Amino acid sequence: MQKLPYLNNVNYKSNNQINYLAGGISNIYPPENIQDDEVQDMYNMCLDNYPAIRTRIGRTMLQNPGLKGETIKYFGVAGVKYLFYIQGDKLKDMDGTVIAEQITGTKFNHVYYADGNQEYMILYGEGVTPTRHKLPLSPLNTPEIVPLPSDCDKFEHMCYHKNRMMASNGNMLYFSALQNPMDWSSTEDSREDRVENCNQITGLVSFDDKLIVFSEKNMHLYYGSNVIAGETNSYTCVTLDNNIGCYDQCTIKVHNSYLYWLYGRSVYEYDGSTIRTIDRAESNNGMTRWSKTIFRRNNNK
Repeated sequence: MQKLPYLNNVNYKSNNQINYLAGGISNIYPPENIQDDEVQDMYNMCLDNYPAIRTRIGRTMLQNPGLKGETIKYFGVAGVKYLFYIQGDKLKDMDGTVIAEQITGTKFNHVYYADGNQEYMILYGEGVTPTRHKLPLSPLNTPEIVPLPSDCDKFEHMCYHKNRMMASNGNMLYFSALQNPMDWSSTEDSREDRVENCNQITGLVSFDDKLIVFSEKNMHLYYGSNVIAGETNSYTCVTLDNNIGCYDQCTIKVHNSYLYWLYGRSVYEYDGSTIRTIDRAESNNGMTRWSKTIFRRNNNK
């Protein structure tokens, strides 16, 4: 006899919206707004017996933004306050104002960064022409097409790390010029690396003063901050060889100075030196019971 979907008891109701689609935490709200009991949802999603799916409506979420018109393909928040969505082939702000048209693609993602007092968002994804949008969004600001590196046909994952935009395609990692995500070809200031022991990069995240590159079955840590002309070792890559990877960028979140992600049937936590699996949430204020430590980094980098 089959069991019905169920959730373990959680006594605190979050105001954030969490969606699950083939696993993962949605990017409706930035990581600093994800609350502790939502890790309980991640645990529930990994259960064998028909894990239940829970959806919440957030504080600033639009009410029925797609009630009239075409299908809403993507929601996102750039930074902490700029909510936007893609409806049909149009990019719209939280008031429904059309910001840009002829937005095509099958899988969307975005990355936020700030340069001084100016904030930007880059929209990218499968079949998407990468475009940079000045924030706050306005139809008066013309989107800028982000050029691709010469040997790259698309950006699969992106993140901003130490004043550079990082992007990946396959097992190639690309570094933009310093403080210029629009420049990927400067011979003295940009760079590309083929990540060793990696067939496919599945996620990028800037965490604990290093760039973490996830592959399907591993983690690769990039240390350093500068691209030095003529020197290939200005960044150092350490492969952990721990057989812990991640499936997609959307399954990675930073919260309260910890990195969380989904892999297999487990939720992992990383504090910069030790990786743990989350066994079960026992309180609404944090995780109080853990499985054994899987990995502890022994180098001093």
